[in-house]
Parts: sequence; C-alpha cells; structure tokens
Amino acid sequence: MPEETKKLIEDVIDEKVEKITLEQNPYLWGEQNEDKLGIIDVRAKINDNNPVDIEIQLVDNKDIEKRILWYWSKLYFKQLKKNQDYIQLKRTISIIFLDYKLEKLKEFPTHTKWQ
Repeated sequence: MPEETKKLIEDVIDEKVEKITLEQNPYLWGEQNEDKLGIIDVRAKINDNNPVDIEIQLVDNKDIEKRILWYWSKLYFKQLKKNQDYIQLKRTISIIFLDYKLEKLKEFPTHTKWQ
C-alpha cells in the first residue's frame, strides 16, 4: 500500500515523492479531554517529513471544508514542540476525494490546488 499511496500523492501534487511513511495512528488528539477528536482516513509523511492527510467523503454533510481545514491545522500545529522556531514548520498537504460537488469551493480560504 505505501507504493500505491506514494503514486497517488505524486499524481495529485505533481511532484516526486522520494520517501513515504504511512502513520499507524489516524487520531488527532486534543490537548484537553473535552477537545474534539479527529480521525484521518490515511495519514502519511512524505520527503522531509511533510504531513499528508488523505480523505474520502461520499456523503455531503455540509461541513467538509471546515473539517478539512481543522484536520490540516491540527497536523500543522502538531509539528512544533516547545522552544522550536516557526521556521521548522513543514508544508502540510490535505487531499480530499469527494463524491459530490463542493459548492463552497470558491469561498475556501486557503491557497489550494484543485483537480
């Protein structure tokens, strides 16, 4: 499965992936007990430890853009430990496969690559 996932990521981001590690832990734990838990479909790290989230959504729950942004932000946030500099943050990638049209696509507040 790592080779297939590597090829999928390469095709989507249109660049070579030298190394891929599939994470065994799909959970995005919060800092507090009352924090929301996120569960990523496929969680990986590529090349220079860039986090990647791959999601598949078949049903429109009317919140996918918020959920994906929340997952992305958790992966980005979790990269730094105490006393580390912001310069150490790596590019974080979210890939989402939808089985419906995302009407809010034009309003999505990030730099994106859509195919």
